Amino acid sequence: MKITSDAAASYGGAAVSLAAGWSLSDYASIVGIMTAVVTCLAHLYFSWKRSRDYERVADARVAEAKSHTAREPGGAPNG
Repeated sequence: MKITSDAAASYGGAAVSLAAGWSLSDYASIVGIMTAVVTCLAHLYFSWKRSRDYERVADARVAEAKSHTAREPGGAPNG
């Protein structure tokens, strides 16, 4: 669907009139909501990343512990 110049002007005028009708507190509310959403997403990302790192460290420790407790055939410990 192609937007004609009349329709574009109409939508543009509606957007301008809406923005002109907002007060400073309306803009502050919108900015506050956007900041909260971005902060929440950043927190979720970094929490996921930290959890993934902890899991990798735990897996490495388990693998290291298993390598120290492995025994050679015949029952003698490695080392």
